[in-house]
Amino acid sequence: MLEQILQIIPTPPNNSDGIGDYALLLATQFRKDFQIDTQFLVFRNDVEVAPSVDGFPIAVLSDYRSEVFCAAIPKSVGAIIVHFSAYPYFNTSLKGTFGVDTPFWLPDALQSTIESHQLKLIVMFHELSKLHWKQFYVFDLLNPIHSIVSRQIAKMADLVLTSSSKYQSILSEWIGASVTKISIFSNMGEPNLVLPLAARQRRLIVFGGSARVRIYQNHLPAIIKTCMLLEIEEICDIGPPLDLSAIATEEIELVEMGFRSQAEIGQLLSTAIAGCLDYSPFPGSLGKSSVFAAYCAYGLLPILTGDNNAQQDGLYVNKHYLMSNERASDLKIDEVQKIVNNAREWYQNHTIAETAKIFYACL
Repeated sequence: MLEQILQIIPTPPNNSDGIGDYALLLATQFRKDFQIDTQFLVFRNDVEVAPSVDGFPIAVLSDYRSEVFCAAIPKSVGAIIVHFSAYPYFNTSLKGTFGVDTPFWLPDALQSTIESHQLKLIVMFHELSKLHWKQFYVFDLLNPIHSIVSRQIAKMADLVLTSSSKYQSILSEWIGASVTKISIFSNMGEPNLVLPLAARQRRLIVFGGSARVRIYQNHLPAIIKTCMLLEIEEICDIGPPLDLSAIATEEIELVEMGFRSQAEIGQLLSTAIAGCLDYSPFPGSLGKSSVFAAYCAYGLLPILTGDNNAQQDGLYVNKHYLMSNERASDLKIDEVQKIVNNAREWYQNHTIAETAKIFYACL
């Protein structure tokens, strides 16, 4: 009987990429539902990491060499889950673009480890590395050098998963087999009770990383108009502090909350009527957004700054989310409650528990 697994994560929990939080919630669910414990191995070695989190041991890969990696794998684990992303497995600097920092050693190290320890390997591709120049992506093309490593790791896995429909087709072609696509669950956990909109405070949540500033810079008039139609009285901004002092919101109060704990964010999400998100840089990929997932899980009305065209993820504008619209003329609470219900129903197929079942089925 499997008692312990290793999850390899790019960065520790509470990091801005959210992958460590995703893995931690999976570990908690594995322990609760299947009595399986987890150890974590953090790939990035230039950050301080606590020796444990929520009772799960955490180790850090001390050096990027095959022998160091193999020695870091605990003998007590019966399977490995690799949470794969572009960074820090690949250096996204100029050098990394041309493959200088590509970890060509990693596939052989993984293969040697799973063979010598007789382990099952599951790989969750959160990202595939794209061509990169400084802070900008070059078209929408995969990095051909980095793809050599990604392809090798995908081919050796017992199960390959991804949260992206775009990546699903690429990975399926690489391995010559079907790839499981499962949308991201809420990294803010899931509430025990979901209030109807009519019982919530007239508050809009803007939540996420520093990129959420685009909402204020590019879409504020449309957001304010939508808020007024929904009789929203307050915009609550949560995340890394932004300089919003110059933002004019005379019609609606803007409250800057800064960083908050998961429990505090969960409480705010549980009582707010709506949540706003700008996912325009990632068209067709709304199912990858943990912020959108949190809005769905907590029963908020998701409001996007534009149509994400995420039909491949089963998401449709005016059915699962609204678009902010400066020219909108009417929004009724009963109608938007239907959108909230649809979004909640969509989320039920990939809750934390449902996602854990998919991983567990291959362990």
